[in-house]
Parts: sequence; C-alpha cells; structure tokens
Amino acid sequence: MQHPKIVVATIIVNYATADVLLAHLDEIVGAHNGFEGWRIFIVDNASPNDEYALLQQRLASDQQYQNIELIDAGANLGFAGANNIAYERAVRAGAEYVFFLNPDAYPDPQSIRILYDFLKATPEAAIAGARLVDEAGQDASCCFQFPTAWIELASEAQLRLIDRLALRKSVTAPLSHAPLKTDWVSGAAFMLRVSASPSTLMDPGYFLYFEETDLMLRLHRQGWEAWHVPASRIVHIGGVATGVQHDGPATRALPAYWFDSWRRYYHKNYGGLYAVFVGVAKFAGLLIYNAKVVLLRRKNGKPTGYTADVFSRCIIANFTDKTRTKT
Repeated sequence: MQHPKIVVATIIVNYATADVLLAHLDEIVGAHNGFEGWRIFIVDNASPNDEYALLQQRLASDQQYQNIELIDAGANLGFAGANNIAYERAVRAGAEYVFFLNPDAYPDPQSIRILYDFLKATPEAAIAGARLVDEAGQDASCCFQFPTAWIELASEAQLRLIDRLALRKSVTAPLSHAPLKTDWVSGAAFMLRVSASPSTLMDPGYFLYFEETDLMLRLHRQGWEAWHVPASRIVHIGGVATGVQHDGPATRALPAYWFDSWRRYYHKNYGGLYAVFVGVAKFAGLLIYNAKVVLLRRKNGKPTGYTADVFSRCIIANFTDKTRTKT
C-alpha cells in the first residue's frame, strides 16, 4: 500500500505487551492530531499467544487506525533490530522526525507536538527526550550523563561523597519547565531528527538495553546535541515491556542480555581495557554498598545474585565471552 509522505513517524516495538499497548492506543493516535502527515509503525517481535493477530484485528476494526502499519518481525530481533526495520520504512516514506515510544508508555495529547516543535526550533539538536512519569504522576529517571567508570562506581556505592566526586546527574524531577541539554535520554520516549541519522539507526548487536545510549553517543561524537524537554509528558508503566524495574526495590536477577549489552557498550566505544576497568569500578562500588547495608542493617535493594553477576559478567566475561563485544 502506498502512503503519502509523512512528517512525523512513531515507532513502537511490541513483545508480549499487546494488552497494555491496545489499552492506550487511542491516546497514542490522538497525540498525532494536528500533523499534516504522520504514521505509526508497530513492530511485533514474534510475541507469544498470537499477539500479532490480536493487534491486526484491532487495527482493522476502526478507520482511525488507518495510519498505523503493523509489521511482523518474524522473530524476536530485540529492541534495536525491530526499531531498525520500522525506521527504514519511515525514512523511505519521507519522515523528517521519528518518535520512539515504549509499548508500556503513552503520551499526553500535546507531548509529541512539543518534541517536534522543539527540534524544529533547535537545529543543533538531534534528540529530544520527554519527561517520564509513572501512573501516579511521580517522576522517573529520564536523562543522564554518558556512563563512565566514576559513574558506575557512584551508581553502585550510593554514597553522597562519591556522588559529588563523580558529578553524577540523574534528572528525576525537573526543577523548571525549561529544556535541559544532556548527554542521553531514556529510550522509552524520545524523538530523533532523521537528517542526523539518515541511513543507520541502532546497532543490532544490542538485544535490549544500551542501544539508545550507544546511538546518542555516536550522535554526540558527530557534534549533535540531546535535550530533555520536560514540557513533553509521557506516562511510563515501567517494567512491563522488559520485566526489569529501575526505580523501586529490585529482587529479580537481571537478565544475561543486560550484561551482554553493558559489555558491548564499553568494548565498542572505549575498548576492552577500559571495559575491564569499568567492571572493576562497578564491582568496587557494589562492595561499598554491600558493606553499608550490613553496617546500617538495611535491606539490600540490589537484584538477586547481583554481586556475583557483576563479578562474572562485568569483569571475568570480558576475557571469556566475545559474542556480544564484537562490532
């Protein structure tokens, strides 16, 4: 089917989240009102329980969904691989800006327009990220510095002194409505200027996690800017799409692909020696945290088996497992 040239395209990757996506589909469609040309691409990553058919049935039920294209990935390609499929189609259709939205997130009516207007008015910016809130309206982490050894140490240790030395930034509640220039923003809801990345998008070597950080580091090195735009508000039901919670007590062990992506990010962008150094810094910070928990008799909020996983997957695996570090 031929479609007219579009100005804004939205990409949503679905894997076993159709119920949440469909519950808020009308809100997502409504947030595109006012754009002369727009399109939504939903990529189903071989979801179980025949979710592709469920999505297909819903999209065929109403004319308001005629600008939505459902894509069957044919296999679980991961977040990066699935986004790349839709991004290629969006670029071919002439999209000037692409909005990436998690399937467990939905925008306020003007959120997409706000990001679009910001990028139109800020030619040096390639990325505009939205403010993320949970269903109760509480702010969630959504913009950050690029990770380094110091930041890994500070993030794990959770001591104010180390935080100050690392100059760690994690904007969870914007102090004003003014946009903030940052290193990278959450991949749950951000808009990209297509001219900044006209042919390639995300590295498919990442299955899940760190793919947006890698993308924004590449753009940063090319001279582009990333901005947090708090006036654009997105409700993010964290953990539904990935099963991993970042803003509450953690108990479930992190999946192996999280550590694979972590290693790939450092090997690819900084080299193997630095990857080992960062792994040691991360582990040292974790030892500080564990000691603090014992001394203060507090509950350990790290994922199950995290200390052993960090030692084996962030240090030892740098020497033994090259499957995710090859570029």
